[in-house]
Amino acid sequence: MKEKFIFIPLLIFACLLSFQNLLFYLNLNNQIVFAILLSPFAMYFLPEGTKSSRYFYFSLFFLIFYPILKIQSLYFFGFFFFLLFLIEFLFGKLNNLPIFYLFIASPLASYLFQVFGFNIRLWLTKSAVWVLKPFFEGIQFSGNLILFGQNTYKVAPECMGMNLFSIGLLFALLIISHREKKIHKVANYIHIFLMLFVAVFLNIFSNFMRIIGIVLFDLQIDSIEHELFGLLSFFIYFLLPFYFFVHAFFRISFLNFKNISGIKRTISIFTKKVLVKNLIFSFILLLFLGILNFYRDSFRGSTLANFNDNIRIENLKKQLVSDNVLQFSNDNLLIYIKPPVNFYAADHTPLICWKGSGYNFSKEEIIQIKNIKFYYSVLKTEKNENLFTAWWYDNGNDKTISQLYWRWKMLLGEKPYYLINVTSTNREDLIKQVNLIYHKNLF
Repeated sequence: MKEKFIFIPLLIFACLLSFQNLLFYLNLNNQIVFAILLSPFAMYFLPEGTKSSRYFYFSLFFLIFYPILKIQSLYFFGFFFFLLFLIEFLFGKLNNLPIFYLFIASPLASYLFQVFGFNIRLWLTKSAVWVLKPFFEGIQFSGNLILFGQNTYKVAPECMGMNLFSIGLLFALLIISHREKKIHKVANYIHIFLMLFVAVFLNIFSNFMRIIGIVLFDLQIDSIEHELFGLLSFFIYFLLPFYFFVHAFFRISFLNFKNISGIKRTISIFTKKVLVKNLIFSFILLLFLGILNFYRDSFRGSTLANFNDNIRIENLKKQLVSDNVLQFSNDNLLIYIKPPVNFYAADHTPLICWKGSGYNFSKEEIIQIKNIKFYYSVLKTEKNENLFTAWWYDNGNDKTISQLYWRWKMLLGEKPYYLINVTSTNREDLIKQVNLIYHKNLF
């Protein structure tokens, strides 16, 4: 039992060694805080009390590849898998949910939702109008806006329903954990993945029904009724169906869930050999965490190319700003050309960068003018001032707006894609500049 007291010193040591790198990567938002508070309810110790070193290999894998791939998420996963390793080798083996819980709570999942959520919102808006059109004459959509009579309804990420997407998946894991403990059966990784797949579908369906209801009951954004209806939709169309689905899923006999009923909680005894082995494992991971944190500046950024100094855009001032981003500007126009990244890395998407600068995305849509196709959005400040922005990806030979497409093409050996972001104080000027730049071969 005395061996367990080394957990706190090892935990403190790991936090001190990793503090600066985690501080750079982690944004302590409501999702992270919520995930931390809920984690004790999703994870529990299996009754056989077996110690495990499985998370040592997870942690080592991510920490080895972190300096090679230069992806900050890998350090995050390496650190938290180290904490799970400490818990399992000192206190006993956990259920199989922590891996999924860690991914859903991570900034990586938040990034993926922000990037792919744009297209999901556009699809939900279009689908809702398609369903309502036979019953309501004159209803239309424009990007993420639904236009009906004198009213406009916005499908925005700030809405209660869309904001609950990642939190909904955390609740899904809580429901799975609750069912496991109640019937004394443990789901394996494949079982959990299948249940989460259904949870994603129900989450999207919940948001779809929320949009339908907002239009039917004329619930304006920022009203208390709008927010309450978002919570109600989340409960009726996501939580309840998923709860009953999990109940039914665990009754499927051929899925062969691990039965832990009748096993009394026991604690396996440390042998000196096992203790020494796991302490060596801990030292190895702490060494990795400390060294990678010390040389952290060498592993940040995964850009593939420096800019050619010959890139010019007429009548615009050119300068190189932070993170190797090329900026062109005049009094009413701002153009960013952002360096390419590897197909597996996070890019400098405007969906995140503009929000970090204090702007909110108002209207979102995909605009196509003849052979030109680009993302478009209206940016709003707290003072209700508007900017108009557009962006796409360009490698000199090919242009696209699809994240999956340019990553797939790079994987097949295509030239790297730069991100072009054009912003103006006037929508007409923006479209004109997009038309000019789109047809230039900048690279």
